[in-house]
Amino acid sequence: MFFVFLELSNETIALTLGQMLPMIAHYKTLTDKYNLIEPLKELVMDGSSEDVLTPEHRNVIDNADSIREQYKQTPVHLNRLCSKFY
Repeated sequence: MFFVFLELSNETIALTLGQMLPMIAHYKTLTDKYNLIEPLKELVMDGSSEDVLTPEHRNVIDNADSIREQYKQTPVHLNRLCSKFY
């Protein structure tokens, strides 16, 4: 059994988190959009007017294929990491 001990300075930790958090926030937003696609499509398919959708929701429906593709390319470990932060 091997043990690795690291001493990290507060500056190193802050810098690393500062670099990671924007990426994590991006993937969190992507996941939220992905999870909205089907409910929004059902809302519109039920005969509701598309006028009830906000511009952001309309954008999700309009870009659903792109969002799905980006989501598929998201590494699983990053999805797990994002779920721990938000």
